[in-house]
Amino acid sequence: MDKEKLIYYADRGIEFSLIILIFILPFAHTASIRAFCIIFATVLWIGEMAIERRLLLKRTPLDFPNLAFFLWATLSSITAVDPEYSLSQIKGEVGTYLLIFYVTLNNITTEEQVKRLIKSLSLGLLIMSSYGIYQFIIFKGTLVSSSVRISSLTSDYNYLATYLIIAVPLVLLQSFVTKGWLKLCIYLISFLGIFTVYITYTRAAWLALFIQIVLCGLLMRNKKITSLAILIGFIVTTMIFWGIKDPFIHKTTLISPAGEITKVDTAFSRLAIWKEGIQQIKKYPLTGIGYGRESFKKAFHDNPFLKKERGQLWHTHNAFMETALEIGIPGMLFLILQLLLLINIFLRAFLKAKQPFSKFLFMGLLLVIFGFFTRNQFDHLYVDDPVMMFWLLMGMGMALIIRDRKHKVEELMDKKEGT
Repeated sequence: MDKEKLIYYADRGIEFSLIILIFILPFAHTASIRAFCIIFATVLWIGEMAIERRLLLKRTPLDFPNLAFFLWATLSSITAVDPEYSLSQIKGEVGTYLLIFYVTLNNITTEEQVKRLIKSLSLGLLIMSSYGIYQFIIFKGTLVSSSVRISSLTSDYNYLATYLIIAVPLVLLQSFVTKGWLKLCIYLISFLGIFTVYITYTRAAWLALFIQIVLCGLLMRNKKITSLAILIGFIVTTMIFWGIKDPFIHKTTLISPAGEITKVDTAFSRLAIWKEGIQQIKKYPLTGIGYGRESFKKAFHDNPFLKKERGQLWHTHNAFMETALEIGIPGMLFLILQLLLLINIFLRAFLKAKQPFSKFLFMGLLLVIFGFFTRNQFDHLYVDDPVMMFWLLMGMGMALIIRDRKHKVEELMDKKEGT
């Protein structure tokens, strides 16, 4: 078999692996399938480099902060409460999502490939939302009470809400570049996704969705979309004013150092753990206590905030604060730099894009960034499948930006040769 055919089949294998991965990521108990897809795609990519006898690695503005974050997290493990655990988490988590980013970035080269990835994401969203609504009905959930919080086929309702915040914008914005029955299908899938966000009763996800709607209106300069966000805010305020507060209030149990048991809203328990987190960051400002959420429990096993039912306060419930606590303030700054660069890259790409598909894709990725990190201001879900999905999508978007830049350079070269 000649070299061109080998590379062709390797490309198709990598694309197929990513299509399966973007579909399967949010599903619980699929770790072995995820691992196979990632390893298979990586082996094929390395195989392509061996055939080509050159390094097939595209450079991006994110290379420095990505490497800096990884290296700082690794160095911080020297002073970690459990160095072996932290190193395993860095390798298994940070290493994995960065690998997914670079595999996607370096092997997705066409708009058609991106469309196939989004179709796979759309199918996953349809299945996840449909089963979630079915679950809600079976367990007799109501629209005015958080007594039933569905998780669908994910491991937890928090993971479900986060997945929906990531998936819905990218799927919904495809309606602007499709026609006929396919547009109606996209509307239906998106409506199911948005409704499922509501019935998770995850307030941070509601806020993230609200911010995504406002941002969408601003980017599109569409007063109707902005007005919709204002209307949603008015409806929520009215519900609270008229006493329909149950969907917005989630009680939890805290035990004070003196052994006093109190029932508080989870918003107040977060304030308590944030305050505690800040105090601990002051004690370990440079290298933190070690990467991985279990490091919190290992370091503060006698902390009263951990002694609550279901153990929800075993991390700081804020991605930036948790990063600072785990690997120090420098690590948090590298994370913020990654985020700012992503916003800058996709905003500039959105403003410059001329093709409708690219324009709405880049806008969708901006909504994903803002939605995902809004969600992570009130929890720490910059882990596991949510962070892998996030970086896969970032890699997909970056791949198109690099492709467009390459085309522009080729056009300029052609013009110079013509003159």
